[in-house]
Amino acid sequence: MHYLFKHVLLRDVAYDIQMRSRLRELHHRAAEAIETLYADELAPYYADLAYHYGQAERDEPERHYAFLAGKQAASEYANEAAVRFLSRALELTPQSDHEGQYQILAVRERIYDLQGYREEQRRDLQILLVFAQGEDKAKMILRQARYAETVGNYTDAVSFAQRAVQLAQRYENIRLEASAHLRWGRGIWRQGQYEEAAPHFQKALALARRADLHDIEANSLRNIGNICWSQGRLDEAMAYYQEVLCLYQSLQHKKGEGATLNNIGLVVLNQGEYVQARHYSEQARQLKEAIGDHIGAGIAYATLGESARRLGQYDEALIHQQRALQLSQIAADSPGEGQAYINFAHLYYLMGQRAVAEEHVQRGLTIAQALQDMNLEADAQVCRGHIHLDAERFAEAEAAYARALKLRQDLNQSHRTVDARAGLAHVALVQEEWERARAHVEVILSYMETHPNLDGVEDPGLVYLVCYRVLAVMHKARAAEVLAVAHHYLQTKAAKMKDDPLRRSFLENVAVHRELLAAYQRHHTEK
Repeated sequence: MHYLFKHVLLRDVAYDIQMRSRLRELHHRAAEAIETLYADELAPYYADLAYHYGQAERDEPERHYAFLAGKQAASEYANEAAVRFLSRALELTPQSDHEGQYQILAVRERIYDLQGYREEQRRDLQILLVFAQGEDKAKMILRQARYAETVGNYTDAVSFAQRAVQLAQRYENIRLEASAHLRWGRGIWRQGQYEEAAPHFQKALALARRADLHDIEANSLRNIGNICWSQGRLDEAMAYYQEVLCLYQSLQHKKGEGATLNNIGLVVLNQGEYVQARHYSEQARQLKEAIGDHIGAGIAYATLGESARRLGQYDEALIHQQRALQLSQIAADSPGEGQAYINFAHLYYLMGQRAVAEEHVQRGLTIAQALQDMNLEADAQVCRGHIHLDAERFAEAEAAYARALKLRQDLNQSHRTVDARAGLAHVALVQEEWERARAHVEVILSYMETHPNLDGVEDPGLVYLVCYRVLAVMHKARAAEVLAVAHHYLQTKAAKMKDDPLRRSFLENVAVHRELLAAYQRHHTEK
Protein backbone atom coordinates (compact mmCIF):
# COMPACT_ATOMS: atom_id res chain seq x y z
CA MET A 1 0.00 0.00 0.00
CA HIS A 2 2.83 2.40 0.86
CA TYR A 3 4.40 1.79 -2.59
CA LEU A 4 1.08 2.35 -4.37
CA PHE A 5 0.44 5.58 -2.49
CA LYS A 6 3.87 6.99 -3.44
CA HIS A 7 3.31 5.92 -6.99
CA VAL A 8 0.01 7.84 -7.22
CA LEU A 9 1.60 10.99 -5.77
CA LEU A 10 4.47 10.84 -8.22
CA ARG A 11 2.02 10.37 -11.06
CA ASP A 12 0.01 13.47 -9.94
CA VAL A 13 3.15 15.57 -9.62
CA ALA A 14 4.31 14.55 -13.08
CA TYR A 15 0.89 15.32 -14.51
CA ASP A 16 0.83 18.73 -12.80
CA ILE A 17 4.27 19.60 -14.16
CA GLN A 18 3.16 18.65 -17.66
CA MET A 19 0.02 20.75 -17.36
CA ARG A 20 1.92 23.80 -16.13
CA SER A 21 4.43 23.44 -18.92
CA ARG A 22 1.60 23.14 -21.44
CA LEU A 23 -0.16 26.25 -20.01
CA ARG A 24 3.06 28.24 -20.16
CA GLU A 25 3.45 27.28 -23.78
CA LEU A 26 -0.15 28.24 -24.59
CA HIS A 27 0.22 31.65 -22.92
CA HIS A 28 3.48 32.21 -24.79
CA ARG A 29 1.77 31.40 -28.10
CA ALA A 30 -1.16 33.67 -27.22
CA ALA A 31 1.21 36.58 -26.58
CA GLU A 32 3.10 35.99 -29.82
CA ALA A 33 -0.19 35.77 -31.72
CA ILE A 34 -1.31 39.15 -30.34
CA GLU A 35 2.05 40.70 -31.26
CA THR A 36 1.72 39.34 -34.80
CA LEU A 37 -1.94 40.16 -35.38
CA TYR A 38 -1.85 43.66 -33.92
CA ALA A 39 1.74 44.63 -34.63
CA ASP A 40 0.71 48.04 -35.97
CA GLU A 41 -1.38 48.96 -32.90
CA LEU A 42 -0.34 47.08 -29.80
CA ALA A 43 -1.32 49.75 -27.25
CA PRO A 44 -4.82 48.37 -26.52
CA TYR A 45 -3.23 44.99 -25.72
CA TYR A 46 -0.40 45.97 -23.37
CA ALA A 47 -2.24 44.62 -20.33
CA ASP A 48 -3.10 41.35 -22.12
CA LEU A 49 0.49 40.90 -23.24
CA ALA A 50 1.79 41.52 -19.73
CA TYR A 51 -0.63 38.91 -18.43
CA HIS A 52 0.19 36.25 -21.01
CA TYR A 53 3.94 36.70 -20.74
CA GLY A 54 3.59 36.61 -16.98
CA GLN A 55 1.72 33.31 -17.13
CA ALA A 56 4.36 32.04 -19.56
CA GLU A 57 7.01 33.03 -16.99
CA ARG A 58 8.88 35.13 -19.55
CA ASP A 59 10.20 37.89 -17.31
CA GLU A 60 11.69 40.32 -19.81
CA PRO A 61 8.68 40.69 -22.13
CA GLU A 62 6.36 40.77 -19.10
CA ARG A 63 8.44 43.60 -17.62
CA HIS A 64 8.35 45.49 -20.92
CA TYR A 65 4.59 45.27 -21.36
CA ALA A 66 3.81 45.81 -17.68
CA PHE A 67 5.68 49.11 -17.89
CA LEU A 68 3.81 50.14 -21.04
CA ALA A 69 0.48 49.09 -19.52
CA GLY A 70 1.30 51.10 -16.39
CA LYS A 71 2.08 54.25 -18.39
CA GLN A 72 -1.07 53.79 -20.41
CA ALA A 73 -3.22 53.35 -17.30
CA ALA A 74 -1.61 56.42 -15.72
CA SER A 75 -2.48 58.53 -18.78
CA GLU A 76 -6.11 57.42 -18.40
CA TYR A 77 -6.12 58.09 -14.62
CA ALA A 78 -6.67 54.39 -13.89
CA ASN A 79 -4.39 54.93 -10.94
CA GLU A 80 -4.70 51.65 -9.04
CA ALA A 81 -4.13 49.60 -12.19
CA ALA A 82 -1.18 51.83 -13.11
CA VAL A 83 0.50 51.30 -9.75
CA ARG A 84 -0.08 47.55 -9.98
CA PHE A 85 1.50 47.25 -13.45
CA LEU A 86 4.40 49.57 -12.63
CA SER A 87 5.16 47.81 -9.36
CA ARG A 88 5.22 44.48 -11.20
CA ALA A 89 7.56 45.92 -13.82
CA LEU A 90 9.80 47.17 -11.03
CA GLU A 91 9.90 43.69 -9.43
CA LEU A 92 11.11 42.25 -12.73
CA THR A 93 13.78 44.91 -13.30
CA PRO A 94 17.29 43.84 -12.26
CA GLN A 95 18.78 45.76 -9.33
CA SER A 96 21.71 46.70 -11.53
CA ASP A 97 19.43 48.34 -14.14
CA HIS A 98 19.24 51.82 -12.63
CA GLU A 99 17.96 53.40 -15.82
CA GLY A 100 15.09 50.92 -16.04
CA GLN A 101 14.17 51.47 -12.40
CA TYR A 102 14.32 55.24 -12.90
CA GLN A 103 11.88 55.17 -15.81
CA ILE A 104 9.35 53.12 -13.85
CA LEU A 105 9.65 55.09 -10.60
CA ALA A 106 9.36 58.42 -12.44
CA VAL A 107 5.87 57.41 -13.57
CA ARG A 108 4.79 55.80 -10.31
CA GLU A 109 5.85 58.78 -8.18
CA ARG A 110 3.49 61.03 -10.14
CA ILE A 111 0.59 58.68 -9.47
CA TYR A 112 1.36 58.57 -5.75
CA ASP A 113 1.45 62.38 -5.81
CA LEU A 114 -2.00 62.54 -7.39
CA GLN A 115 -3.42 59.94 -5.00
CA GLY A 116 -1.84 61.62 -1.99
CA TYR A 117 0.13 58.56 -0.84
CA ARG A 118 2.93 60.63 0.66
CA GLU A 119 5.06 57.95 2.28
CA GLU A 120 5.14 55.90 -0.93
CA GLN A 121 5.84 59.05 -2.93
CA ARG A 122 8.66 60.05 -0.57
CA ARG A 123 10.34 56.65 -0.92
CA ASP A 124 10.17 56.75 -4.73
CA LEU A 125 11.55 60.29 -4.76
CA GLN A 126 14.52 59.30 -2.61
CA ILE A 127 15.47 56.52 -5.05
CA LEU A 128 14.90 58.76 -8.07
CA LEU A 129 17.22 61.41 -6.66
CA VAL A 130 19.96 58.78 -6.27
CA PHE A 131 19.55 57.42 -9.82
CA ALA A 132 19.03 60.75 -11.62
CA GLN A 133 21.88 62.28 -13.61
CA GLY A 134 22.25 65.54 -15.50
CA GLU A 135 18.96 67.19 -16.43
CA ASP A 136 17.07 64.37 -14.74
CA LYS A 137 18.61 65.42 -11.44
CA ALA A 138 17.14 68.90 -11.93
CA LYS A 139 13.73 67.38 -12.72
CA MET A 140 13.79 65.32 -9.54
CA ILE A 141 14.81 68.31 -7.44
CA LEU A 142 11.81 70.12 -8.89
CA ARG A 143 9.57 67.22 -7.91
CA GLN A 144 11.07 67.43 -4.44
CA ALA A 145 9.94 71.08 -4.37
CA ARG A 146 6.42 70.03 -5.26
CA TYR A 147 6.42 67.38 -2.55
CA ALA A 148 7.67 69.89 0.04
CA GLU A 149 4.92 72.38 -0.85
CA THR A 150 2.24 69.68 -0.70
CA VAL A 151 3.21 68.60 2.82
CA GLY A 152 3.38 72.23 3.97
CA ASN A 153 7.16 72.68 4.06
CA TYR A 154 7.18 75.94 2.12
CA THR A 155 10.73 76.99 3.00
CA ASP A 156 12.16 73.77 1.55
CA ALA A 157 9.85 74.09 -1.45
CA VAL A 158 11.42 77.46 -2.27
CA SER A 159 14.94 76.16 -1.67
CA PHE A 160 14.47 73.16 -4.00
CA ALA A 161 12.86 75.36 -6.66
CA GLN A 162 15.80 77.78 -6.57
CA ARG A 163 18.23 74.92 -7.16
CA ALA A 164 16.05 73.65 -10.01
CA VAL A 165 16.13 77.08 -11.68
CA GLN A 166 19.93 77.15 -11.54
CA LEU A 167 20.25 73.68 -13.03
CA ALA A 168 17.63 74.39 -15.72
CA GLN A 169 19.57 77.45 -16.81
CA ARG A 170 22.80 75.43 -16.89
CA TYR A 171 21.19 72.89 -19.22
CA GLU A 172 19.23 75.58 -21.15
CA ASN A 173 15.98 73.71 -20.51
CA ILE A 174 13.20 76.29 -20.85
CA ARG A 175 10.37 73.97 -19.78
CA LEU A 176 12.24 73.04 -16.64
CA GLU A 177 13.15 76.66 -15.87
CA ALA A 178 9.57 77.84 -16.31
CA SER A 179 8.26 75.01 -14.12
CA ALA A 180 10.83 75.82 -11.44
CA HIS A 181 9.83 79.50 -11.38
CA LEU A 182 6.23 78.40 -10.98
CA ARG A 183 7.14 76.21 -8.02
CA TRP A 184 9.30 78.98 -6.53
CA GLY A 185 6.42 81.42 -6.79
CA ARG A 186 3.99 78.98 -5.22
CA GLY A 187 6.27 78.42 -2.25
CA ILE A 188 6.40 82.16 -1.64
CA TRP A 189 2.67 82.63 -2.29
CA ARG A 190 1.87 79.96 0.26
CA GLN A 191 3.72 82.07 2.84
CA GLY A 192 1.55 85.09 2.06
CA GLN A 193 4.25 86.99 0.17
CA TYR A 194 2.05 87.87 -2.78
CA GLU A 195 4.04 90.72 -4.29
CA GLU A 196 7.22 88.65 -4.13
CA ALA A 197 5.54 85.65 -5.77
CA ALA A 198 4.14 87.56 -8.75
CA PRO A 199 7.46 88.05 -10.64
CA HIS A 200 8.11 84.31 -10.62
CA PHE A 201 4.70 83.58 -12.14
CA GLN A 202 5.28 86.31 -14.72
CA LYS A 203 8.71 84.85 -15.55
CA ALA A 204 7.21 81.38 -15.97
CA LEU A 205 4.51 82.86 -18.23
CA ALA A 206 7.06 84.66 -20.42
CA LEU A 207 9.20 81.53 -20.80
CA ALA A 208 6.15 79.39 -21.57
CA ARG A 209 4.92 81.73 -24.27
CA ARG A 210 8.38 82.02 -25.79
CA ALA A 211 8.62 78.23 -26.14
CA ASP A 212 4.91 77.52 -26.87
CA LEU A 213 4.52 75.56 -23.63
CA HIS A 214 0.75 75.88 -23.38
CA ASP A 215 0.31 73.77 -20.25
CA ILE A 216 2.82 75.89 -18.32
CA GLU A 217 1.23 79.04 -19.77
CA ALA A 218 -2.08 77.91 -18.28
CA ASN A 219 -0.49 77.06 -14.94
CA SER A 220 1.19 80.47 -14.83
CA LEU A 221 -2.01 82.37 -15.59
CA ARG A 222 -3.91 80.38 -12.97
CA ASN A 223 -1.33 81.23 -10.32
CA ILE A 224 -1.44 84.92 -11.25
CA GLY A 225 -5.18 84.59 -10.73
CA ASN A 226 -4.46 83.08 -7.32
CA ILE A 227 -2.56 86.23 -6.32
CA CYS A 228 -5.51 88.39 -7.40
CA TRP A 229 -7.84 86.18 -5.36
CA SER A 230 -5.59 86.32 -2.30
CA GLN A 231 -5.51 90.11 -2.46
CA GLY A 232 -9.28 90.44 -2.88
CA ARG A 233 -9.21 91.46 -6.56
CA LEU A 234 -11.94 88.96 -7.32
CA ASP A 235 -13.04 90.26 -10.72
CA GLU A 236 -9.45 90.13 -11.97
CA ALA A 237 -9.04 86.64 -10.56
CA MET A 238 -12.21 85.50 -12.31
CA ALA A 239 -10.99 86.89 -15.64
CA TYR A 240 -7.77 84.87 -15.35
CA TYR A 241 -9.61 81.72 -14.31
CA GLN A 242 -12.13 81.93 -17.15
CA GLU A 243 -9.30 82.32 -19.68
CA VAL A 244 -7.37 79.45 -18.14
CA LEU A 245 -10.40 77.15 -18.01
CA CYS A 246 -10.80 77.40 -21.78
CA LEU A 247 -7.08 76.77 -22.25
CA TYR A 248 -7.06 73.68 -20.04
CA GLN A 249 -10.15 72.33 -21.79
CA SER A 250 -8.54 72.78 -25.21
CA LEU A 251 -5.48 70.88 -23.91
CA GLN A 252 -7.71 68.17 -22.35
CA HIS A 253 -5.78 68.84 -19.14
CA LYS A 254 -8.22 67.36 -16.63
CA LYS A 255 -6.19 68.10 -13.53
CA GLY A 256 -5.81 71.77 -14.44
CA GLU A 257 -9.45 72.03 -15.47
CA GLY A 258 -10.58 70.65 -12.13
CA ALA A 259 -8.25 72.95 -10.20
CA THR A 260 -9.58 75.97 -12.08
CA LEU A 261 -13.19 74.99 -11.40
CA ASN A 262 -12.22 74.86 -7.72
CA ASN A 263 -10.71 78.34 -8.03
CA ILE A 264 -13.85 79.73 -9.67
CA GLY A 265 -15.98 78.13 -6.98
CA LEU A 266 -13.96 79.92 -4.30
CA VAL A 267 -14.24 83.28 -6.10
CA VAL A 268 -18.02 83.16 -6.40
CA LEU A 269 -18.24 81.92 -2.80
CA ASN A 270 -16.29 85.04 -1.75
CA GLN A 271 -18.70 87.12 -3.83
CA GLY A 272 -21.65 85.74 -1.87
CA GLU A 273 -23.00 83.74 -4.82
CA TYR A 274 -23.40 80.51 -2.88
CA VAL A 275 -25.58 78.65 -5.39
CA GLN A 276 -23.07 79.36 -8.15
CA ALA A 277 -20.24 78.29 -5.88
CA ARG A 278 -21.99 74.99 -5.34
CA HIS A 279 -22.41 74.56 -9.12
CA TYR A 280 -18.72 75.06 -9.91
CA SER A 281 -17.50 73.06 -6.92
CA GLU A 282 -19.72 70.12 -7.85
CA GLN A 283 -18.18 70.10 -11.33
CA ALA A 284 -14.72 70.20 -9.76
CA ARG A 285 -15.61 67.38 -7.37
CA GLN A 286 -16.78 65.10 -10.16
CA LEU A 287 -13.69 65.76 -12.26
CA LYS A 288 -11.23 65.44 -9.38
CA GLU A 289 -12.77 62.19 -8.16
CA ALA A 290 -12.74 60.81 -11.70
CA ILE A 291 -8.96 61.26 -11.94
CA GLY A 292 -8.29 60.21 -8.34
CA ASP A 293 -7.00 63.61 -7.17
CA HIS A 294 -7.68 63.47 -3.42
CA ILE A 295 -6.45 66.97 -2.59
CA GLY A 296 -8.46 68.56 -5.39
CA ALA A 297 -11.57 66.61 -4.44
CA GLY A 298 -11.08 67.66 -0.81
CA ILE A 299 -11.00 71.34 -1.80
CA ALA A 300 -14.21 70.87 -3.78
CA TYR A 301 -15.94 69.19 -0.83
CA ALA A 302 -14.77 71.97 1.50
CA THR A 303 -16.22 74.63 -0.80
CA LEU A 304 -19.47 72.66 -1.11
CA GLY A 305 -19.59 72.57 2.68
CA GLU A 306 -18.97 76.29 3.00
CA SER A 307 -21.68 77.03 0.42
CA ALA A 308 -24.14 74.85 2.34
CA ARG A 309 -23.21 76.52 5.65
CA ARG A 310 -23.82 80.00 4.30
CA LEU A 311 -27.13 78.86 2.88
CA GLY A 312 -28.16 77.58 6.31
CA GLN A 313 -28.00 73.90 5.31
CA TYR A 314 -25.91 72.76 8.26
CA ASP A 315 -26.50 69.00 8.05
CA GLU A 316 -25.42 68.97 4.42
CA ALA A 317 -22.42 71.13 5.28
CA LEU A 318 -21.30 68.64 7.93
CA ILE A 319 -21.38 65.79 5.41
CA HIS A 320 -19.26 67.70 2.90
CA GLN A 321 -16.74 68.85 5.51
CA GLN A 322 -16.40 65.30 6.84
CA ARG A 323 -15.46 64.11 3.37
CA ALA A 324 -13.05 67.04 2.96
CA LEU A 325 -11.35 66.09 6.22
CA GLN A 326 -11.10 62.41 5.24
CA LEU A 327 -9.53 63.22 1.88
CA SER A 328 -7.05 65.70 3.37
CA GLN A 329 -5.94 63.06 5.87
CA ILE A 330 -5.61 60.38 3.18
CA ALA A 331 -3.48 62.74 1.08
CA ALA A 332 -1.45 64.06 4.04
CA ASP A 333 -2.66 67.51 3.01
CA SER A 334 -1.95 69.49 6.17
CA PRO A 335 -3.37 72.84 4.94
CA GLY A 336 -6.54 71.08 3.82
CA GLU A 337 -6.83 69.25 7.11
CA GLY A 338 -6.38 72.47 9.08
CA GLN A 339 -9.02 74.23 6.97
CA ALA A 340 -11.44 71.33 7.45
CA TYR A 341 -11.10 71.54 11.23
CA ILE A 342 -11.73 75.30 11.15
CA ASN A 343 -14.75 74.85 8.88
CA PHE A 344 -16.08 72.22 11.26
CA ALA A 345 -15.54 74.57 14.20
CA HIS A 346 -17.55 77.32 12.53
CA LEU A 347 -20.37 74.89 11.80
CA TYR A 348 -20.51 73.51 15.33
CA TYR A 349 -20.41 77.04 16.74
CA LEU A 350 -23.43 78.01 14.63
CA MET A 351 -25.21 74.82 15.70
CA GLY A 352 -24.72 75.70 19.37
CA GLN A 353 -22.13 73.00 20.12
CA ARG A 354 -19.51 75.28 21.64
CA ALA A 355 -17.29 72.62 23.26
CA VAL A 356 -17.01 70.63 20.03
CA ALA A 357 -16.35 73.83 18.09
CA GLU A 358 -13.57 74.80 20.49
CA GLU A 359 -11.90 71.41 20.15
CA HIS A 360 -11.94 71.59 16.36
CA VAL A 361 -10.73 75.16 16.07
CA GLN A 362 -7.79 74.35 18.34
CA ARG A 363 -6.80 71.49 16.05
CA GLY A 364 -6.98 73.79 13.05
CA LEU A 365 -4.99 76.50 14.83
CA THR A 366 -2.28 74.03 15.84
CA ILE A 367 -1.85 72.94 12.21
CA ALA A 368 -1.86 76.55 10.96
CA GLN A 369 0.84 77.58 13.41
CA ALA A 370 2.96 74.51 12.66
CA LEU A 371 2.79 75.40 8.95
CA GLN A 372 3.32 79.11 9.67
CA ASP A 373 0.31 79.63 7.41
CA MET A 374 -0.92 83.16 8.16
CA ASN A 375 -4.12 82.82 6.13
CA LEU A 376 -5.12 79.65 7.91
CA GLU A 377 -4.27 81.05 11.33
CA ALA A 378 -6.32 84.19 10.67
CA ASP A 379 -9.35 82.02 9.79
CA ALA A 380 -8.85 80.05 13.00
CA GLN A 381 -8.47 83.18 15.15
CA VAL A 382 -11.72 84.72 13.89
CA CYS A 383 -13.56 81.49 14.68
CA ARG A 384 -11.89 81.36 18.12
CA GLY A 385 -13.06 84.91 18.70
CA HIS A 386 -16.65 83.92 17.97
CA ILE A 387 -16.46 80.97 20.36
CA HIS A 388 -14.85 82.98 23.18
CA LEU A 389 -17.39 85.78 22.76
CA ASP A 390 -20.26 83.29 22.90
CA ALA A 391 -18.78 81.98 26.19
CA GLU A 392 -18.42 85.55 27.51
CA ARG A 393 -14.64 85.24 27.66
CA PHE A 394 -14.23 88.78 26.44
CA ALA A 395 -10.47 89.21 26.92
CA GLU A 396 -9.76 85.99 25.02
CA ALA A 397 -12.21 86.96 22.26
CA GLU A 398 -10.59 90.37 21.84
CA ALA A 399 -7.11 88.83 21.70
CA ALA A 400 -8.20 86.35 19.02
CA TYR A 401 -9.86 88.99 16.84
CA ALA A 402 -6.88 91.33 17.29
CA ARG A 403 -4.48 88.59 16.21
CA ALA A 404 -6.61 87.87 13.14
CA LEU A 405 -6.70 91.58 12.28
CA LYS A 406 -2.92 91.89 12.49
CA LEU A 407 -2.39 88.82 10.34
CA ARG A 408 -4.73 90.19 7.66
CA GLN A 409 -3.01 93.55 7.77
CA ASP A 410 0.40 91.89 7.46
CA LEU A 411 -0.93 90.01 4.42
CA ASN A 412 -2.29 93.29 3.01
CA GLN A 413 -5.76 91.77 2.77
CA SER A 414 -8.02 94.73 3.51
CA HIS A 415 -11.10 92.73 2.43
CA ARG A 416 -10.36 90.07 5.05
CA THR A 417 -9.88 92.56 7.91
CA VAL A 418 -13.61 93.30 8.04
CA ASP A 419 -14.65 90.11 9.84
CA ALA A 420 -11.99 90.54 12.53
CA ARG A 421 -12.80 94.20 13.00
CA ALA A 422 -16.52 93.41 13.32
CA GLY A 423 -15.58 90.92 16.01
CA LEU A 424 -13.65 93.60 17.92
CA ALA A 425 -16.63 95.96 17.62
CA HIS A 426 -18.89 93.22 18.96
CA VAL A 427 -16.64 92.63 21.98
CA ALA A 428 -16.59 96.36 22.76
CA LEU A 429 -20.37 96.57 22.32
CA VAL A 430 -21.21 93.82 24.83
CA GLN A 431 -18.83 95.44 27.32
CA GLU A 432 -20.54 98.78 26.73
CA GLU A 433 -17.34 100.40 25.51
CA TRP A 434 -19.26 102.54 23.06
CA GLU A 435 -16.45 104.66 21.64
CA ARG A 436 -14.23 101.70 20.89
CA ALA A 437 -17.13 99.92 19.24
CA ARG A 438 -17.99 103.00 17.19
CA ALA A 439 -14.36 103.44 16.06
CA HIS A 440 -14.24 99.93 14.61
CA VAL A 441 -17.64 100.36 12.96
CA GLU A 442 -16.55 103.61 11.32
CA VAL A 443 -13.65 101.81 9.65
CA ILE A 444 -16.04 99.10 8.42
CA LEU A 445 -18.52 101.66 7.08
CA SER A 446 -15.70 103.43 5.25
CA TYR A 447 -14.78 100.12 3.62
CA MET A 448 -18.42 99.54 2.65
CA GLU A 449 -18.48 102.84 0.75
CA THR A 450 -15.90 101.54 -1.72
CA HIS A 451 -16.89 97.87 -1.52
CA PRO A 452 -20.72 97.86 -1.25
CA ASN A 453 -21.04 94.14 -2.02
CA LEU A 454 -18.63 93.17 0.78
CA ASP A 455 -16.86 90.78 -1.60
CA GLY A 456 -14.32 88.66 0.21
CA VAL A 457 -15.94 89.15 3.62
CA GLU A 458 -16.64 85.75 5.16
CA ASP A 459 -19.88 86.62 6.95
CA PRO A 460 -21.50 89.81 5.55
CA GLY A 461 -24.69 89.22 7.53
CA LEU A 462 -22.79 89.25 10.85
CA VAL A 463 -20.90 92.38 9.82
CA TYR A 464 -24.15 94.19 9.01
CA LEU A 465 -25.72 93.03 12.28
CA VAL A 466 -22.80 94.21 14.44
CA CYS A 467 -22.73 97.60 12.72
CA TYR A 468 -26.49 97.96 13.19
CA ARG A 469 -26.31 97.05 16.88
CA VAL A 470 -23.51 99.52 17.60
CA LEU A 471 -25.16 102.35 15.70
CA ALA A 472 -28.56 101.61 17.29
CA VAL A 473 -27.03 102.62 20.61
CA MET A 474 -25.28 105.75 19.36
CA HIS A 475 -26.81 106.94 16.07
CA LYS A 476 -30.27 105.56 15.30
CA ALA A 477 -30.60 107.26 11.91
CA ARG A 478 -27.40 105.68 10.62
CA ALA A 479 -28.45 102.37 12.17
CA ALA A 480 -31.60 102.47 10.06
CA GLU A 481 -29.54 103.14 6.95
CA VAL A 482 -27.31 100.13 7.63
CA LEU A 483 -30.37 98.01 8.31
CA ALA A 484 -31.88 99.03 4.97
CA VAL A 485 -28.66 98.16 3.16
CA ALA A 486 -28.51 94.79 4.92
CA HIS A 487 -32.14 94.05 4.05
CA HIS A 488 -31.51 94.92 0.40
CA TYR A 489 -28.39 92.71 0.38
CA LEU A 490 -30.26 89.70 1.77
CA GLN A 491 -33.28 90.11 -0.49
CA THR A 492 -31.08 90.54 -3.57
CA LYS A 493 -29.17 87.35 -2.79
CA ALA A 494 -32.37 85.45 -1.99
CA ALA A 495 -34.05 86.58 -5.22
CA LYS A 496 -31.39 84.77 -7.24
CA MET A 497 -32.33 81.47 -5.60
CA LYS A 498 -35.01 79.81 -7.70
CA ASP A 499 -35.60 77.03 -5.18
CA ASP A 500 -38.09 78.11 -2.47
CA PRO A 501 -36.78 75.82 0.31
CA LEU A 502 -33.24 77.02 -0.39
CA ARG A 503 -34.31 80.65 -0.25
CA ARG A 504 -36.11 80.09 3.04
CA SER A 505 -33.10 78.29 4.45
CA PHE A 506 -30.87 81.25 3.57
CA LEU A 507 -33.23 83.80 5.12
CA GLU A 508 -34.55 81.82 8.08
CA ASN A 509 -32.03 79.13 9.09
CA VAL A 510 -29.07 81.50 9.26
CA ALA A 511 -29.52 83.17 12.65
CA VAL A 512 -27.93 86.54 11.75
CA HIS A 513 -30.08 86.80 8.63
CA ARG A 514 -33.18 85.99 10.62
CA GLU A 515 -32.28 88.62 13.21
CA LEU A 516 -31.59 91.30 10.59
CA LEU A 517 -34.93 90.68 8.90
CA ALA A 518 -36.74 90.79 12.24
CA ALA A 519 -35.02 94.08 13.13
CA TYR A 520 -35.96 95.53 9.75
CA GLN A 521 -39.59 94.47 10.26
CA ARG A 522 -39.68 96.02 13.74
CA HIS A 523 -38.19 99.25 12.49
CA HIS A 524 -40.80 99.62 9.78
CA THR A 525 -43.63 98.64 12.13
CA GLU A 526 -42.53 101.33 14.59
CA LYS A 527 -42.44 103.92 11.83
